[in-house]
Amino acid sequence: MVVTLTGWFDELGIDPVRPVTELTGRVVTTARTAAEPPPDERCGPEGFAEVDLDRVADLVRAAGVDCVIDTPGGGVAVLLAGAPTVEPAWAFPWAVQLGPGRFAWDAPAIGSLRDLRVGPDTPDLRRTVLLRELGAVTEEQIAAAVLTQARLPRPAPDTARD
Repeated sequence: MVVTLTGWFDELGIDPVRPVTELTGRVVTTARTAAEPPPDERCGPEGFAEVDLDRVADLVRAAGVDCVIDTPGGGVAVLLAGAPTVEPAWAFPWAVQLGPGRFAWDAPAIGSLRDLRVGPDTPDLRRTVLLRELGAVTEEQIAAAVLTQARLPRPAPDTARD
């Protein structure tokens, strides 16, 4: 086990003898998984495929689940699905959030498989998963992941106000 871990550290350029405090600020990136398509014209600058979030939203809506592309500002786009059961919808979390993505006024919303995550509509990233780790790399596979999450039972939003 120690030999395996030492080998991983060597591959990442980490000296296992150095104290942890000397490793702060180190950035370790993940490699693309074998399930991802080879680079093509849909790839972004990092070599990861780019996903048309508008197409994913169309597929989710076609399956009968409410879905919107939210543009909270700064060119950021987020797909929200499984609308809240309490009005106003904008004030309560949706069942699913897919993002981050980006948008331009004259183009579809796009997300990169480098960091595109799916999970509950919450700021807690620990409850989300990278789509590439699921092996979801096409718009159809990503829509299926969104639909699966949207159809999970969820607690009713807390409507109590201070």
